Amino acid sequence: MSPETISPQTLSSGKHRTLRRVGLFALGLGALGLGLAALFSLRPWGPEPRRLSEDQRRERIDRLYSEYRESFPDVPSLSPEALTQRLESATPPPILVDVRDEREQEISMLPDALTTEAFEELRRQQPQQVAAAEIVTYCTIGYRSGRYAEELREQGLNAHNLAGSLLAWTHTGRPLEHRDAPVYRLHVWSERYDLAADAYTTTW
Repeated sequence: MSPETISPQTLSSGKHRTLRRVGLFALGLGALGLGLAALFSLRPWGPEPRRLSEDQRRERIDRLYSEYRESFPDVPSLSPEALTQRLESATPPPILVDVRDEREQEISMLPDALTTEAFEELRRQQPQQVAAAEIVTYCTIGYRSGRYAEELREQGLNAHNLAGSLLAWTHTGRPLEHRDAPVYRLHVWSERYDLAADAYTTTW
């Protein structure tokens, strides 16, 4: 078709198709930008965690937990050191509840800790014992366990959250357990939280 035979309607239609393609291309770029932003938001803040000193890693754990704690301000926190003292001296000792998923728990857990499923079963079988007990929840760094402890407190239970959770625990020098044997390894959920002490090997 020669330029002389192109109708105004054809020109208008072609213009609309061109604009539509440009619009779709712009939307595609926008979606790509959002995707990259989401990807980079999962990266650690600042230097990669394992390049930090142990003191810097512990400081980052404390800072992150302080930020997460704003989501459950009414839940009391318990430090790893305070938890150790209570486990050694309290009668009965606190009930430990690991709120992580099975693949994380398969790597390691705190000694004598219960999964959430086992804890809920204990509540059904021995409600008076659980109602009278101190309960300490934990996860990787304390956010998931803090929300779970909040739910338990709303139900009238005496629940505390382990501040910094397992990441902070590793910096006390104490081991975790796997099938009743002490281990120095931990599932840290993602590279962003690879903040365990040097003695620990980590996975995510």
